[in-house]
Amino acid sequence: MSFTVTVTDTRTDSAGWTAQAWVTNLVTEKGAVTVPASISYASSPTGCSTPSAKQVLSGSPVVVQRADKQCSGSWTVTVTVLLPESATIADIYNATIEHSVTGLTATPATSSPAA
Repeated sequence: MSFTVTVTDTRTDSAGWTAQAWVTNLVTEKGAVTVPASISYASSPTGCSTPSAKQVLSGSPVVVQRADKQCSGSWTVTVTVLLPESATIADIYNATIEHSVTGLTATPATSSPAA
């Protein structure tokens, strides 16, 4: 699965920003069963910010992108979910990947699914 994240930084005196991501528990629709999974997050460069190495997400934020100066850009995120065979059942699984951007005064980060 992939999607795009966009940060808009219009400040002229910007010292940069740091984007973090984390994931909620992976649960099934039928029984809200929490499933132990490995959810990896890999991001592309934007031209003005630097992606972190591929990260395994958890409930704690990890840095996924960093800009050292004023930078507006978008990156493509590739998410890989690995489920242990012994812990899976036939169902629909849901988790939410959340982002925050520090160093900005507003909430400029948006994400959208890839077409």
